[in-house]
Amino acid sequence: MTLRGGLVGLNIEEPAGQLHVKGSDTTDQIIIENTTNSSTTAPDLVLYKSGTIATGHQPGRIDFRGRNAADNANVTYAGIFAEVTGTSNLAENGALKFYTVQSGTLSEAARITESGHYKLQADKGIDFSNQTALAGKTYEIFDHYEEGSCLLYTSDAADEGLGVDLGGRRII
Repeated sequence: MTLRGGLVGLNIEEPAGQLHVKGSDTTDQIIIENTTNSSTTAPDLVLYKSGTIATGHQPGRIDFRGRNAADNANVTYAGIFAEVTGTSNLAENGALKFYTVQSGTLSEAARITESGHYKLQADKGIDFSNQTALAGKTYEIFDHYEEGSCLLYTSDAADEGLGVDLGGRRII
């Protein structure tokens, strides 16, 4: 264990964060275990931002990072960000944003809004193109949505994969 100026390193001599754990094995590197036998208690991981928080702030995020193929740069390949969307007392709001990287740029792909709706960003969608198990089958992807149900299906017909309108009809 290394202690350097308020930084703690496990298996690393120069920690890059307040807690830096480094390992080269294939086992779990961090385990949070709760041994209480209760249906209301579980291991908790809390990301907490103290101090004043405002709309647009991120109280927590998870980055999925690794080295690129040339091994000369750290790249964040995906991320999950929490975002504050309202701060009025007893009426606070937050959203969960999902990011992916394409051609070297990390951008928002989807979000769960403060009202619980799942929102795809512009030019994003659901891609079933490599799902051979879907041929000729009907799959319900939205059930009991505000405006009703929406069925999405594919077929073995020549128009397969072109699209579906909200009425469940093929778009030709």
